Amino acid sequence: MGRVYDSIDVNDVPIRTLFDSGSRRSYITRPAVTRAGLDIRTLASPFHVGLGGQRHALGEYCNVEGKLGGFDINFLTFLVDSLGTDEQGRSLDALFGATDMQLWSIGLDLDSESVDLSHFTRDFIEF
Repeated sequence: MGRVYDSIDVNDVPIRTLFDSGSRRSYITRPAVTRAGLDIRTLASPFHVGLGGQRHALGEYCNVEGKLGGFDINFLTFLVDSLGTDEQGRSLDALFGATDMQLWSIGLDLDSESVDLSHFTRDFIEF
C-alpha cells in the first residue's frame, strides 16, 4: 500500500494532489496558486501546524474550485511554500485533508492507490 495521488484541475491547470487521511486540513503550495491564478486571502490570526516534519506559520489561504474525476469540487486550502515530493521525485502541489474528504464523501482505495469517488457528494442536504 502506498500513497494516493490524483490531479485536481483548477482553471485548466492540473494540481498534483496527495489525498491524506492523516491530515485534518488541506494545503496548497505557492507555485500551484500562481500557476492556477488563485486569489490569496490573509488570515486575521495566523496559526502554526506541524507538516512534513516541519513547523509552519500559516497566515494565508485560498478557495480552490476545480474538477476531480469530472466532478466539480471546492475547498479551502492554506498556503505553504512546499509540500515535498512523491516517491518518483515529482513536486506535490496540494494536500487534500481528511475533513474535506469527509465533506465530499471521497474514499481512498489503498490497494489500487486511487481515489474512490463512488459516493462523491453531488448535493448537500441541510437539516
